[in-house]
Amino acid sequence: MDKKETASRLPHIDREDLLAPLARLMGSATAEPLAWRVEQLGGGFGNPVSQGLYRVSVEGHDGERAFDWSLVLKAAQSPANVGMGHLGGGDATHWNYWRREAFLYQSDLLARLPAGMAAPRFYGAADRPGDVYWLWLEEIADGYSGQWPVARYGLAARHLGRLSGAYLRDWQPAGYPWLGRALLRQFAVDISTFAPWSVDAGQIDAALDHPLSRRLFSDSGRDAFRACLLGYPRLLDELDRLPTTLGHQDAYPTNLMSRMASDGQEVTVALDWGLAGVAPLGSDPAQLFIGLHQNHDGLDAAETQQRLLEDYVQGLRDMDWTGNAADAAFGFVGTTLFRLTFLLVFFLGGPLSNGAELSDESLDEMAQNLSRQANLLAVLAPRLDELLV
Repeated sequence: MDKKETASRLPHIDREDLLAPLARLMGSATAEPLAWRVEQLGGGFGNPVSQGLYRVSVEGHDGERAFDWSLVLKAAQSPANVGMGHLGGGDATHWNYWRREAFLYQSDLLARLPAGMAAPRFYGAADRPGDVYWLWLEEIADGYSGQWPVARYGLAARHLGRLSGAYLRDWQPAGYPWLGRALLRQFAVDISTFAPWSVDAGQIDAALDHPLSRRLFSDSGRDAFRACLLGYPRLLDELDRLPTTLGHQDAYPTNLMSRMASDGQEVTVALDWGLAGVAPLGSDPAQLFIGLHQNHDGLDAAETQQRLLEDYVQGLRDMDWTGNAADAAFGFVGTTLFRLTFLLVFFLGGPLSNGAELSDESLDEMAQNLSRQANLLAVLAPRLDELLV
């Protein structure tokens, strides 16, 4: 097997790079790689920390025993390498801190995951030249090939509830200084950067009169978006009052895999822990809920949110949590509203503020791409008044 890169974006991997992860994977220090192939699985979707995600298929022998294994290589870098050091280059509490996932896998936190929750097995981390590191991880195959039925989202919500319940007490976040802190508040700072118009009621009204807004939002939808833009500072204040726990903070369906355990129980394997941090109770199911509606048509948003909430609370109860379910509901609904608001601002900020003339075709395409999120916000925004009484 030719060990040269098959494409310019693939990392160059030597025999010495494979010895330590193979030794961990096989439990043998004598495993010898003979040939290997590298394939790209994904990139960073614009995140400057990510250099790429790769499958490394290795053939070799351990004594007289031949083996053929695949591992996942995750390559990460300081965002300062691409001139974006403010996006997690130095502050270890920043939501995008580039070394967080390596520190997490080498800590004891993931060893404490509750029944039903798992992370890929860790086969080692290695610093590379130029503020780069490599993570070697288990390759996970989703039991549904990425097409989860709606009920499987409910089970994932229950598992996320167990995750929250496991870290509501008997752990000290101060012992993990590289965990993220105040992710939602950091996102809020970005809102004013993406969309300067979003912090002034008059400018919001002008932006919502833009042709793109007219295509994307119904009249009630525009009112909902406006209310969320003006109300999120108070919403964040209220979220800060909730109990905190360890949050994955990116439990979007593409970061969750389903695997069957040896006892016949389904396990939710959470990938990509790079945003992990101290989070409000109830916040983790928000991304799961948004992803559910991105992947399935014809669902009633209020109904599915209630179902996921019930499953999440049941997961908390599984961990002997005796707190107030209203706190979990507040964290779930409040985080969902803020996440939807932030997502819409992220994509609309520039088009609604730069005054550029956009073609009808471009406007229609942008509105179509954001329609599900806008519709979700319109359905759920009336609950904002309940949260801020």
